Formats: sequence, structure tokens, C-alpha cells
Amino acid sequence: VAAIMPRTARNAPGEKDESDHLAYSSFSHIENIDDLSFAVGLRYGDEDDVTEAIGRIIPMSRILPGKPAQQRGGQKDEGSLEECDNPECLARQDRYRELADANVSLRTQYEELELSLKMTLNKLQLMDKANKLAEDANDKLQEQLDEIRGRTSILEVEGSEGQKVNSQLKTKLSGLETEIATLRKQAEERRIAKEEAERSSASEVVFAPRGDFRQTHESLDVAALEKWSFLDGQGFNQPGSNSSRASTRKSAGASTQVSDLRSQRRSPKSKQPGSARSTPGRPGP
Repeated sequence: VAAIMPRTARNAPGEKDESDHLAYSSFSHIENIDDLSFAVGLRYGDEDDVTEAIGRIIPMSRILPGKPAQQRGGQKDEGSLEECDNPECLARQDRYRELADANVSLRTQYEELELSLKMTLNKLQLMDKANKLAEDANDKLQEQLDEIRGRTSILEVEGSEGQKVNSQLKTKLSGLETEIATLRKQAEERRIAKEEAERSSASEVVFAPRGDFRQTHESLDVAALEKWSFLDGQGFNQPGSNSSRASTRKSAGASTQVSDLRSQRRSPKSKQPGSARSTPGRPGP
């Protein structure tokens, strides 16, 4: 048994510290009595002897039933209550009834006040929630306001720069307007000078001679073309007829003469009769 019970051992799980129970400090190392009873039973063999041996080894482990304690000063019999016909008793009873009735109304008022208090507390909680929501919304609005202020400051800086650029553009525009006015004035002066030059010019361009004139190659070609168109309208220029062949030959000769006259006009040395003259009022030869 001495080998089973070591001198020092730790507390079992769930047991309190030794300092809290100093009376059981010598036996706190025993975790389970069943193991001890099994070990002692191997030596003694009888269950009663094992219990008695364990009680001798560990006296505090023996459980002895206690004696029931008697109550001191029991309840006294107050006896039965009898109705009192004394006027004082009757007046006191009436007073008690009045107080009880007053308590009923007060209890009702108390319940109403308690109910109103609960409703007020609920309203306060709802108001707190609403205030929190409003504060969150105010925080968001404050953030948005800060962003708007930052954008406004940026726009103000950009606006000042735009005003500078606008002033520069206005200066350039005023210079361009001055140049445009100068050019318009010069154009007006040139137009007036041109009109005056045209008015003061005494030369007259004559595209045809006046009075009697002799036949030229151009007039002959035009007459041939008119005659050819007249004959074509009368039906003489049918395919295969002699008149059509003659008109074709005449038109070919007229076109050749027109091309020769055009080449002569282009050359500066050639001079044809009936050309334009610069002397006004004189007929051609």
C-alpha cells in the first residue's frame, strides 16, 4: 500500500488546488478510490475488510451518515381569526379596502407607465439607428462635398489658364482683324483705281467692221454652213445622193478652211482683213 501512495503527486483533472482545502492536502494525490480498493482487495480478499482497511489508511475517505438535525423554534400556531365588530376594527378594515383600491389604480398607472417607458425606449433605439444612418449619409455627403471642392479648385485653376489663353487669342484676333481691315482697304482702293482707269480709257474694241466690207474666208465658211444646214432640212442630203455628197465635200472644205484660219490667227505675223481696230468711230476697209 505504501508503494501505491506516493508522497508527492499532482492534482487530478477537475480537482481544486491544495491551498484551497488544507484539511485534505494529505489525500489530494489519490485520484480514484476504486484502484486503491482493487489493490487492497488483492491482499485482503474480503470486501468488508478492504473498506475497513482503506478507512484506516485514509480516515477522511470514510463516509458516515449524519444525524438529522432538529429545527429550533418551530412555527407557532397563530390560531383562527375571528371577525371583529369593534368600530375601530371596522374603520381599519375600510381603510385597508380604500388603500387596496388605491393600489389597484396605482398599479394600473404603473403598468401604463412601464408600457410607455418600453415604447419610449423602443423609439429611442429607432432614433439611434436613424441617427447612425443619418451620420453615415452625412459622412458620405461630406466625402462627396470634399471631392466636389477639389474638382472646383481644379476647374478654377483651369479657368484662370483658359482666361489667359482667351486673352492671348483675343490679342491675336484683334491683330488679324486689323490686317483684314487693311487688306479690305487696299482691295477697295484697287477697285476704285481700276474703275477710274476703265473710265479714263478712250480705246474701243471693234469685233466687226462697220459699213461696207468685202467677203472674207470666215463669212464664206459661215454661209456655206448655213446653206448646208438648209439643204439638210429640205431633205437633199440623203445618203447616197449627189447633193449629200456635194454638201459633204463642201462641209469638209469649210472645216478645212476654218482650221486654216484658226492657225493663221494664232500666229502673230499673220494679218487678216476685218480684224479689230483700236481707233473708235472709223469703218473698216
